[in-house]
Amino acid sequence: MTVRATHDASAAGNRRRILMVAACPFPAPRGTPVRIHRIAETLAARGHRVDVVTYHLGDRARDLTFGVHRIPRVPTYNRLDPGPSYQKLTLVDALLTARVLQLAWALRPDLIHAHHYEGLLASLPAHYLLGLPLVFDSHVLLQGELDFYELRGLGRARRNRIGGFLDRHLTRRADHVITVTGDMRARLLGDRVVQADCLTVACNGVEEAFFRGHAGAFPQDGQRRLLFTGNLAQYQGVDLMLKAFTLLARQLANVRLVVATASDHRAFERLAAANGVLGRVDFLEPRLEELPDLIASADVALNPRTACAGIPQKLLNYMAGGAAVVSFAGSAKHLRHGETGLIVPDDDVAAFSAAILQLLADDPLRKRIGAEARLHARQFFSWMSCAALIEDVYDRVLSRRPPRARVPAPAEPA
Repeated sequence: MTVRATHDASAAGNRRRILMVAACPFPAPRGTPVRIHRIAETLAARGHRVDVVTYHLGDRARDLTFGVHRIPRVPTYNRLDPGPSYQKLTLVDALLTARVLQLAWALRPDLIHAHHYEGLLASLPAHYLLGLPLVFDSHVLLQGELDFYELRGLGRARRNRIGGFLDRHLTRRADHVITVTGDMRARLLGDRVVQADCLTVACNGVEEAFFRGHAGAFPQDGQRRLLFTGNLAQYQGVDLMLKAFTLLARQLANVRLVVATASDHRAFERLAAANGVLGRVDFLEPRLEELPDLIASADVALNPRTACAGIPQKLLNYMAGGAAVVSFAGSAKHLRHGETGLIVPDDDVAAFSAAILQLLADDPLRKRIGAEARLHARQFFSWMSCAALIEDVYDRVLSRRPPRARVPAPAEPA
């Protein structure tokens, strides 16, 4: 599917043609696809011509202001959750690599903007064979991240070594690296992977709708509701969240856990049943536009992830929605303890449960923390400011390269 941009890029300044590589289902209501979607959308609104090349999976949105180009359908691959698999690496990403090369030849973009390591890998042939500048958008660091995924035949130590190797040696293949947090930038600089002038922090933004969330998504039935949004992969810390909720459920009879996810939740249900709390868990599959009301209506929002070099998009959404957040320290980017959220030590389930209880017992504290979080989000999290930083990256990358001869391109592929 290709959707044409509606903006006249020739009318304003340094407007670029960008080939953006999304090695994931797209569009989709979770962190990585949302970042790619909003960056592409905002760049298009600023006059750039953006084409996204992606998997065969994703919502078939028809109101996009940028092009979407998919790989051929793979009937045996329907996975929406993040994380590697052998079929993804050997078949799906191979098809993506071929599609990127085809589009790079046909569209003659000014540069390639690749997201995640799979997107970077899929972009390297076009980068080297066609001489296209390459910007790598690094959402996570693989050393540590791969601990949360199982690949048959690869133990934890080996996954960690592979992740560290890719962080060091694959990242530097790009002309410029964008990270979502300062922590990631510092790590790459400290390991001497990338020079400082080739490394930029561009944080995620938040949809304006999250600032306008209205209470009322839940019935007025006297129940106190804790909200978790996002996929149910192991790295999210959902097992720790369930243990904390189990402790809390023993103390409060009127508390429920609401899980808003598009993931298969059968494994989560089994774990909840083993903890004796399945009857107090509600599963929802909201559309993205319904999330602001859910967040605004929740008593407490939960961010149970521990290790996280990047920043969970759910955390930004919680803050923008004015929710009082409880978070483990490892993923508490932008939170200030006692001011914009409550932060507890990683893996300390008892402390996580106690922090939730503290907020439920102190309505003035809960409301103050939510209001401060929303104010902070409005001040610092904007897709427009993110796009402006990325435009500056494009200008710097292209200014360092000699102009390429323009060869007339073939007809654009559908």
